[in-house]
Amino acid sequence: MIFMKKCTQLLLASIVSVALVFSQISPASAASFKDVPTTHWANKEMTYLVSQGVIKGYSDKTFRPNHSVTNAQVAVMMARALKLNLNGRANPGFKDIPTTHHAYKEIAAVVEQGIFPKGSYFNPNSPVSRESMARALANGFKLSGQHHMNFLDVQPTYWAYPYVTKVAANKITTGYVDSTFRPKERVTRAQFSAFMARALNPHYRQQTTVTRNVAWGMNKQWVKNVENGYSKLIGETADTLVFKSRKFDIDVYILYMFERGSVSSIIVDYAPEDTYYYEDWQKQDIFDGLIGMTALELGFPDDYVENYDEYAAFWDKGHYHAMVFVADYQGMDTKASVGYFKPETSTYEAKKIESKSQRVLREVYGEVEKKETEEKEDKKQVQLLRLLEE
Repeated sequence: MIFMKKCTQLLLASIVSVALVFSQISPASAASFKDVPTTHWANKEMTYLVSQGVIKGYSDKTFRPNHSVTNAQVAVMMARALKLNLNGRANPGFKDIPTTHHAYKEIAAVVEQGIFPKGSYFNPNSPVSRESMARALANGFKLSGQHHMNFLDVQPTYWAYPYVTKVAANKITTGYVDSTFRPKERVTRAQFSAFMARALNPHYRQQTTVTRNVAWGMNKQWVKNVENGYSKLIGETADTLVFKSRKFDIDVYILYMFERGSVSSIIVDYAPEDTYYYEDWQKQDIFDGLIGMTALELGFPDDYVENYDEYAAFWDKGHYHAMVFVADYQGMDTKASVGYFKPETSTYEAKKIESKSQRVLREVYGEVEKKETEEKEDKKQVQLLRLLEE
């Protein structure tokens, strides 16, 4: 009887344990919202936050991932994520947040914690901007660090820079491919879920990027996906990809070079279609201008090399080296480029890679020019035929 009693107790304990496990797992299944397919880009992050009780869906079993997230909603989710004590908080004194407001306690808590700033109005129903999101996450999770590059639209003098550079340094955001952060853009519920999940759990954080949201180790298809919508693919070989894009309102060619299937170097050519030979004083001006533009992203260079036939500037960013290079290509036209190389790449090797890149880019440019000329001729012929028909 004693043995049977012990077995029964063990069985009951096992049942209770299993029940507890399933009760902990079950909230994750709440992420199966009608409007969030498993293929959604932020499905895993949304599922994680639901399982943690940070974010919830609507009564109609939708998540509404593309809806803007509001100040009040962010306050509530920050309070849940940080498990803030909501009792006994001082009234923040907002004119639009009475004590009867449904999120009053959470708003009071996040303001007292310094996550949201004080002021006359809280604007609870206003959409949260990306810069305000960065401030809330940086303050709430006490983030530190500085990103390896500046976003072109969030320079160090901008008020949100300290917050934006911290969330970027912690791989919570990488910004956009065109090196912008777009601080005034509204944040959707899906986007905020991704940011919040990355802040809470390093597992969801992004790769350490080099430039244009591309990281070492990415394969060709991954790079194509990143560049999709921003650039036009104009050349491809077994170990290269060439895109035509714009940067600083200048037409550029972007060359990705691969070794063993992974990105090994990146060259941005600022003079792909320029076949003119510039004088030394002109090359100096081009060099100064290119450094000025690159410094908006990378800060001031760590070193310079200037002589009669080449001008170069170098940045050491830890997980990559960058080089601005202005020189004459094969004693003829002048080239101007910015290269990104792995940290183990020496200056000598970087210059060899840059020289090789110019051969590839000139070949691609020749093919593009030939194709465009043929297309223009075909178009002209079609127009002439239409005239004959008329």
